[in-house]
Amino acid sequence: MLFNAQQQLLSQSTVIWWILVQGVVVAVLMSMLWGQTASIFGARHSVAMLVLTHFGGMVSTTSSVVFYPFVASFPPLFTSALATGEGLSGSLAALLGIVQDPGGELGFSVSVFYLICATIMCVSLVAFTFLQYHPWAQEAKTSDEAVDLGRDLDSDEREAEEDTLLTHSSCGSCPRTASASTVTIPSPTASQYEAVSGAEVLRQVWQLLACQWILAAFSFGWLPSTMPYVYKKFSPTDDAEAATARFQTTASIAALILSPLASASTTWFRLYYVRSMTLVLVILALLLLSFSLTSRPTLSNYGHGYLLPLLVHIFYLVGCAYTQTMLYLTLKRRGDIMRSPDFARRVYQWNGLATQVGAMSGTAVAFPLVFWCESLFTT
Repeated sequence: MLFNAQQQLLSQSTVIWWILVQGVVVAVLMSMLWGQTASIFGARHSVAMLVLTHFGGMVSTTSSVVFYPFVASFPPLFTSALATGEGLSGSLAALLGIVQDPGGELGFSVSVFYLICATIMCVSLVAFTFLQYHPWAQEAKTSDEAVDLGRDLDSDEREAEEDTLLTHSSCGSCPRTASASTVTIPSPTASQYEAVSGAEVLRQVWQLLACQWILAAFSFGWLPSTMPYVYKKFSPTDDAEAATARFQTTASIAALILSPLASASTTWFRLYYVRSMTLVLVILALLLLSFSLTSRPTLSNYGHGYLLPLLVHIFYLVGCAYTQTMLYLTLKRRGDIMRSPDFARRVYQWNGLATQVGAMSGTAVAFPLVFWCESLFTT
């Protein structure tokens, strides 16, 4: 048959195998071809490296819309583990870059660097094999966990969580109320869920998807493009370039260490105030953006004024890692309430898509401004 039981042309596991194997192959080919060039219109270009970078980027961009829906079938712990692993993979690559000491004496060859990256991808491949075939993983996947909305939550947290998740219930017999803490909402059956259209599902979760989109737009688009200008305005005039690089490196290293820890903390510490947390992070991002558009930002004339944008930047990146993971877990909880893993898988995929679209839209707006209207950020 052309389609499987879920009416999919390719099963989810098949796509994941494809992505992971492609990642390993790309890294290995990079180790062999990174220095090769080809003549195009009379000039030498690293065609192989550019093409392989494109295929490597495909692995990165498709992972969020494939891996997260896969773990939606598992307990929430697996979502936290995946988010932590994503952060650690970036941390390991950055650590390799620091050890390599670009501009100085190389610690190891470029080929070895890519082979190490291939090894990391192989570890991911082994982990997926375990989840796909090991009896323990299968038992965790098929077990019906008892959903206790009041567990580990005080009354205020419960109300905030339920306001987020249950504002619009798909159960037609449920009273429409602002808070679910005073009513009992029966869980829809599987047949009731099947009757819910995609538009109805989107109506229930669009605010959470918008939060993910906004955070991704700032995290992957606006802030990477504008933070160099912010740090330069807080740097000493006689050492601006070196200080700017130093501040950026400090923020990156701090975020690479703390962001995986923030994602891991969702294993035992979960705040479901995702909309409120998103609002706080957006305010911080807008503050940093205002610094980039201001000729003399607040405290920029003070000797230690650079600590303001540095700490705000680090707090944003770490808070974003925690909030984005909690967005997935909030959607997962909604699926648990509906007793429907299919709901969780669907909205996990939409959330991953919101991340990619947010990153693309943020970059699409920020890059042209920085490239063609740089005076906005330098005067």
